[in-house]
Amino acid sequence: MEEDENIDNISVLKEQIEEALYNPPTNAESQIDKNNRFFEQYKLLAQSTNTIEERRKDSNNIFIALNSVFLTFLTQTFPFPEMKFEKLVMLAILLPLGCILAWDWLRIIKSYRNMNYVNQLLLESFEKRLPTFLFSLRSQIIDQQMESTDKANTTIVKKENLIPRIFLTLYSGYFIVVCILILLRDKNFSNFL
Repeated sequence: MEEDENIDNISVLKEQIEEALYNPPTNAESQIDKNNRFFEQYKLLAQSTNTIEERRKDSNNIFIALNSVFLTFLTQTFPFPEMKFEKLVMLAILLPLGCILAWDWLRIIKSYRNMNYVNQLLLESFEKRLPTFLFSLRSQIIDQQMESTDKANTTIVKKENLIPRIFLTLYSGYFIVVCILILLRDKNFSNFL
């Protein structure tokens, strides 16, 4: 039921985009000028889609590096066996920063996915006035491949979301362990028990 609503919403969105996308021709411009301008806009949109993909890839690389460095810093600076109470408190303060970093990464992935989705809808609308449907055809082929593959395979987006979720889980788990150690080592808490 929910999937049918999503399909209906996408259809309505596509229709709204198609209606809002095209300006009526002016008397002063020739059909050739209009077609040239239209095609230039199409090329700019296709180029911006590629630019967004490159930025998404670059941001993923940056976040992988930042999280790796931060996690390495935490594990090397605060080794568990001989950790003093003060270091546990400092670690408890730093670990939420790692959680924020991983959460922000997930939000950026979602933002790039949404931008690409909008660009795809715009490109499909543009293609209705072009002789070929390259991006629309590519989307159909990808959709058919996804349907024909094993259900155990996940989409690229789900795989892309996996890495920041792993970091988020590591930071959260590490934070919980540190908080438990703080509670166990805190003399006031021990006396309370």
